[in-house]
Amino acid sequence: MATFGSGRGLTREAQQAPEKTSRKPQPQVLQDDKDIIHALGLDWTPDDTMRYLEKVPRFYLRRLQVNELPVPVGVYCAESETIKQHWEEAWEDLPYADKRIGKTSGRQIQVIHRSRFAHIIRRGESGLFFDEATQELVFARLPRIVRDDAILKAMDEVCKGAARERRGDRRDDPGILTGIGYTGGSRKDRKPTLAGSFLRRNMKPEEKARIHLEESGVATLASNILKPRIPAEVVADYDSAIARRGFRRMDAGLDDGLYSVWSKDRATEWRFRFDEAAPPQGAMSMNYARFTHREDGVNVYGLALTTVSTADPSTGGNFYVAQYGILSVAEGNTATVWRVNDYHGTSLYERIPRQNSGVALFVPTSLIPNSDQPAPHNFTRADLAAVERPPPTKRGAAINSRRTTEGVNEYYVRGETPEEEGAEEGEEHRA
Repeated sequence: MATFGSGRGLTREAQQAPEKTSRKPQPQVLQDDKDIIHALGLDWTPDDTMRYLEKVPRFYLRRLQVNELPVPVGVYCAESETIKQHWEEAWEDLPYADKRIGKTSGRQIQVIHRSRFAHIIRRGESGLFFDEATQELVFARLPRIVRDDAILKAMDEVCKGAARERRGDRRDDPGILTGIGYTGGSRKDRKPTLAGSFLRRNMKPEEKARIHLEESGVATLASNILKPRIPAEVVADYDSAIARRGFRRMDAGLDDGLYSVWSKDRATEWRFRFDEAAPPQGAMSMNYARFTHREDGVNVYGLALTTVSTADPSTGGNFYVAQYGILSVAEGNTATVWRVNDYHGTSLYERIPRQNSGVALFVPTSLIPNSDQPAPHNFTRADLAAVERPPPTKRGAAINSRRTTEGVNEYYVRGETPEEEGAEEGEEHRA
């Protein structure tokens, strides 16, 4: 098990930042607060983990052959004819942002009734799923993970900010999924670097570094909250893959062992000391959907935390593992574990106001061993704490016109439409 920050009581510090970069009063810093650590479960022991997982229902399912999958490979799942018709109209005659996708999917959509799934996990439900033949863990869903509403909202703000400030990695899919943490650099210059290629070019270096600081803080807090709650084989899978490759963990280029999350109004900074940062790479997303697919990774499992999900799950946007016939309806504050090489996807959704955001953690294949690599910038924590987060990127006119693939797929991501402004945290909306 990982070692977490010890509860050393409440510490209030005044941030000492250079006056020339500070624009607002510095936040109250709550570092290693005993009550917060306990509420988040960062002080759990192996016995606490065992008692927690013993209460989670267990299921054993048969692995399906490709011709038995409830949603065929390369096909988008629509849970109603209305959803299918909408996306067919939205995508009609649109070119692909990534020409390779046309060979993979071709925007095929099928209406898939929920009766085709062997097991449906509804809101509030948890479960550990195993292959009935091998007894191996294949899927897990654990709700109510972050037991502090203010911190959960702070984490969600960073996830939504990443989706709005960066370009997506998969531009032909609905919504946004964008990389955070370390990448392998350019094809011409292979070296570990912080993921900044999808941020706008005119950002100052300290603004980019501040964004990396916030994103790594959320990812590392999520990782350390999840570790004592998820099955041991998932933790071992990540730790062994990172150690085997010698990867640098997601530390935002700082080596002080501290990780921070800020409230939306920047009045409070929750600061934690962790022995281990998050895995080296991750993704933050907003309203993301993808056809049935699978991935090859350095490790076996994928791990994600959905921070907020506002729309009724009957309107789509639900994760599924086709290989075992599992449909897991969207729910905020919920952790999901799956095997990346099993066929999976996320269903298309109705175009109603919705916010479905979160963070996923990976051990990427693109990174090179970099444990001895120096920090990728020269800023200190005090330098970055004084930098205001820049406003969301204003996309190009072609995207704002919604006449391109990216424009259609980002419609509910940017937060610039009257429809989305009504989708506040905690509310549910139906068409």
